[in-house]
Amino acid sequence: MIAISSLRSILMLLLTCMASAVLVSCEVKVKYSPAAVSKGEIQRRQGKYLAALKTYSMALSKDSTSIEDLVGRSVVYLDLGMLDSAIIDLETAARHDPDNSLVRYNRAYIAFRLEDFESAVRELDQAIANDSGYAMSYYLRAASKFGLGELDAAIEDYDRAIELDPSFPHSWRERGVVYARLGDSAQALADYNRCVEVDPEFYLGYLERGDYHAKTGCTWLAFADYARAIEIDSTAIMAYVNRSTVHIYLLQFDQAIKDLVRARELAPDFHITQVSLAKCYEEVSDTAAAIDTYRDLLDWAGDRRNDILDTSRARMDRLVAAFGSKR
Repeated sequence: MIAISSLRSILMLLLTCMASAVLVSCEVKVKYSPAAVSKGEIQRRQGKYLAALKTYSMALSKDSTSIEDLVGRSVVYLDLGMLDSAIIDLETAARHDPDNSLVRYNRAYIAFRLEDFESAVRELDQAIANDSGYAMSYYLRAASKFGLGELDAAIEDYDRAIELDPSFPHSWRERGVVYARLGDSAQALADYNRCVEVDPEFYLGYLERGDYHAKTGCTWLAFADYARAIEIDSTAIMAYVNRSTVHIYLLQFDQAIKDLVRARELAPDFHITQVSLAKCYEEVSDTAAAIDTYRDLLDWAGDRRNDILDTSRARMDRLVAAFGSKR
């Protein structure tokens, strides 16, 4: 028999996880590269980052003031997570051409990555004042304003970004997120629909629309969107996690377990997945699997403490004591 309090706790945990995903839905991952497709940019797009670095560095050894090569190399550094090196290149470029939109955009991008949204907005205000034709500048400023909680202002910038480049799916998706936050569900759904129309292979659009359907009780539409997201990208962890939430709501614990096991394979350190999986094992009376899952989580956590981990320790101890197992 299903323990209602336990079921409610699983759902609350996963719905919190889903809400957290919405909070970071505007996490910009798009760097702004030079328009000219240089050899270094081709290598970067092919994932040949070290080769691209070498190409840009050789070009800069001949002309250390080349804005295109400085910005290009900074984008490669960003791809590699080398923020300090990217900042150095962008600061050098800014000294040579302080009003260059590429330079300002990528400086703003770094500020955004560091959650310094105010600095990002300042950089983009100047970039847009110098050149109002870059859709990406409005796009990133919209995301930065979202980070500051300025939702109406974010909508205005997304509108302008879409006007300039309606083929960019991120703008449609993220504007939908803002409309959802403002309580305009109809417009949010319209934007999610348009997002996947613009790019049918953009898995994040299906994920966002799936979350919308899940929250509005259209479970089968949610399942269809999550399945499509996974079909496009089999490593889309949040598609598995959020689909498991719908399975749990429908008391389909075996299916939820399959999704959570896959999510754990993709991200072993995502502790919410581990906790939810352990509780699902409890619901299907697989006590040994529940204990093992809690143990794996706590071994990973080590000495770390928070409410979720403390509750997990207590639940594991209770299971171990009840079934005569030893830690």
